[in-house]
Amino acid sequence: MKSIMNERLLISESAPLNVRFYDYNHFTYPLHFHSEYEIIYIKESTGTRFVGNNITRYEAGDILLIGSNLPHFLKSDEIYHSGNKNLRVKGTIIQFEKDFMYYALNNYPHFIKIKNLLQESQRGIYFDRSKAQKLQNLLEKIPLENGINQLLLFLVFLKEMSETEHRKT
Repeated sequence: MKSIMNERLLISESAPLNVRFYDYNHFTYPLHFHSEYEIIYIKESTGTRFVGNNITRYEAGDILLIGSNLPHFLKSDEIYHSGNKNLRVKGTIIQFEKDFMYYALNNYPHFIKIKNLLQESQRGIYFDRSKAQKLQNLLEKIPLENGINQLLLFLVFLKEMSETEHRKT
C-alpha cells in the first residue's frame, strides 16, 4: 500500500494565492494532502484522478476543487510516459490557505455560497467540462494577473464556482 505524503506548501504572507500554469511530460506528484485548498484545471491531458476514496477518469477541460487535507493525485495515461514530446500535460493550479478570507466567509452573508462551496470541497468537487467554459476562461486569466487584480479575479472565479449547478462531489 502506498503511503500518503503530507505536502508542505509555502504560500507567502505577501501573496495569499499560489497561482501558476503548468506544463509537464506527465503528472509526477504522488498521493498527497496539504492543508491548503487546491484548484486544478486540466487544459491538456488524460488519465486517472484519485481524490479521497474516488477513482475516476480525467480529461482535458476538467476542473477540480480539492478541499483542505483531502488526499489526491493525478496519474497520466501511459501514453504520456512514452517520451512523445508532442504530448503534454498542461493547465493551471491555484492553491490557497484553508483560512483564506476566514472572517469574511464566516461573518458576511455575501460569502455564504463560497463558504458552502469550500465546505463541500472537503469531499472534492468536479466541474462538468462541457458546461465550464466560463470557469476555464477565468482560469486562463488568473495567472496572468498580479497583486490585487489577481485576487479580485480569483474572487470572481470562486463566485462563479459557487453558483454553478454543474458540479459533482
